[in-house]
Amino acid sequence: MIDAAGPRLRDGEWSSWARTARARPKRVALPRDEEEVAALVAAATRERERVKAVGAGHSWSDAACTSGVLVSLDRMRRLCGLDAETGDVTVEAGMRLSELNAALACRGRALPVLGSISEQSVAGATATGTHGSAPGLGNLAAGVRAMRLVLASGGVRDLGGARDEPLLLAARVGLGAFGVATRLTLRTVPAFDLVEIREPLPFDAALARVDELRRSEPFVKVWWLPHTPTAMVVRYRPSTGSRTFSEAARALDERVLNARVLAGLLSAGARWPEAIPSINRAVASAYFRAGETVGPSHRVLNLAMPPRHDELEYALPVERAADALAYVRDVIERERLRVDFIVELRFSAADDAWLSPSFERDTAWIGAYIAQPRDRARYFDAVEERCLAWGGRPHWGKRFSASSSALAARYPRLGDAAALRREVDPTGTFDNELLARVFGPRT
Repeated sequence: MIDAAGPRLRDGEWSSWARTARARPKRVALPRDEEEVAALVAAATRERERVKAVGAGHSWSDAACTSGVLVSLDRMRRLCGLDAETGDVTVEAGMRLSELNAALACRGRALPVLGSISEQSVAGATATGTHGSAPGLGNLAAGVRAMRLVLASGGVRDLGGARDEPLLLAARVGLGAFGVATRLTLRTVPAFDLVEIREPLPFDAALARVDELRRSEPFVKVWWLPHTPTAMVVRYRPSTGSRTFSEAARALDERVLNARVLAGLLSAGARWPEAIPSINRAVASAYFRAGETVGPSHRVLNLAMPPRHDELEYALPVERAADALAYVRDVIERERLRVDFIVELRFSAADDAWLSPSFERDTAWIGAYIAQPRDRARYFDAVEERCLAWGGRPHWGKRFSASSSALAARYPRLGDAAALRREVDPTGTFDNELLARVFGPRT
């Protein structure tokens, strides 16, 4: 977990927020500015040390893990400028999305799309392909207009002179493979309100509406809590109505209902997995209720922070959306798995970032989440196997075990990205185990 003073270490070990990724860095660096980042990267390259930047530690994958120098960008969180003509905003890479959202709201601007939470750093969220659920909009990285990147040599590269610049296309969803991002420029839009419309439906009725919903709604997602008969369809539409969003209610959800009540139920399910279906039915009856909420986009699209859990998520051809949701239900029932967290179906538009899971295709995202450990491996293995068979691409910030050869067959520009990585980081300064799995051995 991260605070303003940098990564929290326990007995020399760093762990992610969900405690699914752990590392023992040789040392931790907290640079105050780009010059300090460049100096420490150059020194590490000379001394053949590994370097990895970390933001807020909200990836379930080991994207930020290293046995070398862990570079926290927590001291680099300023808003550098907002272009009055274009609306583009430039921020330091360690800034949290929540901080950016608040700063933009004060200036009458907003990001066009957001994911479920905004505790991530801007650079970490874009580097891993974090996305929301807007069928006509790309992921967060699709809004990156430009960035500054510290290369392995210690030199600084400005990216963004041309939108199709190869290094920008590679580094927008770059997994930290090409350098340390110090600044990013993102597209913003005039601030807007949304009405969130929550509609519980029988599972099969929701399944039958998936294609129609993703074609007709600007923002939409489907939740299903396993072992229950009901799915929740959540739509978001632009609104000029009176705001009903309550900060007090959000705080209650986060600090009491999620942090204590739901976390307690998850702990009980982990201890007694056979009770999970009954627990889930009780949770669904309390949470899956019809209703509407109107509020600023960045508050309505974001959720109360959930309890700790584990996540696997795959990007599929959008035509597989309903198939994927049905398959997850079927495999849970067939294998008699006890799954204590929601299954989530979301959408994003095609983009041009070489390593984006939505590269050149409209995407349905199927998220398999679980807190109890007993059935996690079987659950994730079954979902991942089927997603790979459908041409799926993993979310880089979540669990996956696909091999580099499997990834190369699904990412058309992975080879180009690997070649560019060798060019800008010939000695492997930014390497770690995740990059070895993605790109394969260096040649």
